[in-house]
This record gives sequence, structure tokens and C-alpha cells, in this order.
Amino acid sequence: MTSVLSWAGNRWWSPFTKDRPAASAKLIRGGSMSFVAPAGQYLVRRARSVASYEGTDMSTQTSTEHTDTATSVGQVTSVLIGTHDVDRLRTWYAEVLPPQREERMQQYRVLDYHGFWLFLDPRDDVPPAAADPHRFLLNIEVDDATAVARRADSLGTTWVSPLEDRDGSLFGTMQDPDGNAIQIIQLSDAAKKEMAD
Repeated sequence: MTSVLSWAGNRWWSPFTKDRPAASAKLIRGGSMSFVAPAGQYLVRRARSVASYEGTDMSTQTSTEHTDTATSVGQVTSVLIGTHDVDRLRTWYAEVLPPQREERMQQYRVLDYHGFWLFLDPRDDVPPAAADPHRFLLNIEVDDATAVARRADSLGTTWVSPLEDRDGSLFGTMQDPDGNAIQIIQLSDAAKKEMAD
């Protein structure tokens, strides 16, 4: 099982379970906005105090900062999604989550979200629907989650977890036309301030 958690309002949240918050407000204080990991294996950035989640002792999980620039990876800048119907998928992303700009690069449709590139790759060797839509979750921070939800609804989008208020921040998890999980996040000012500390 994969756990997909998002940090907001001193809590980790899971879009795939109804038991929100994920464990309790004491689960993790400080940390990165979100992470995806197999259940029982957690990578936590800047964790200062931890408890447990799904029976896993989180007190031993810490962050490691790699200072050897010769061996560390640079910045993650893109993700590629293989799709059986690239036009359908491009239309959905462009209408629901309008990119800053859009390009064609060889066979790819490329959507630029302020320096993070979403590559849509037309492929004949992938099925029309994602085999395991919960294996991967794309988090997209938006300025107006309600407007995004309205655009998604107008296209008949399926919601895994409808848009909801979590301590002042808005979260919602939907599926793109291929069934991939997309979580929209509108952080409150308080959550942004807390994450910046």
C-alpha cells in the first residue's frame, strides 16, 4: 500500500483515507509539504518532533542533507506521463490547470508550470487507464482551488477526495482522464508562514 501525505496546519493528511488527519496533530512538527512513500517507509525533511503513523516508529526517521555536490542530484524539474490519448489529456490539463505556457517538443505536449515541466508522451504501449492510479500523486499548488474544482467539475472529473478545508488550507484529489491522481492544494497564509519557518 502506498501512503500519500500532505502537510498542512501541523498535520499530515492523506487523500486516500477518510481518517483525516492522518494520525494526529502531534504526528510531525515541521517538515516538507508532502511526500509519497510505501507504507512503513517514510522520508521526512526537517522533522523536529515525531510520533508514529500506521504503527511505524517515526522517532528514528530523520532527514539527511547531502553536502557533496559532486554526488547529489540537482533539482527535480519535470515529470513525464505516458498516455494512450495525448490530445484528451492535454486538453484536460490545459483547461483544468492552465499552464504558464505550452509547447510541442517532438511527439511530446509540454506544459510549463512556472519552471516545472509536465511532459505528455503519446504511447501505443500503455492502456487507456492507469493500472494503479494511487501509485503516483502529483501535487499542484493553486491560487484558487475552488475555481480549479469548478473547471474540473465542468469536464466531469472524478474526485478521489473532494475539495475540503483542512485547518484553513484547501485540498482536493481528482483523477485526470487517464485516472492519474492529481491533488490540488491552496495553502492558507498561516500554513505558508509555518512552512517558511
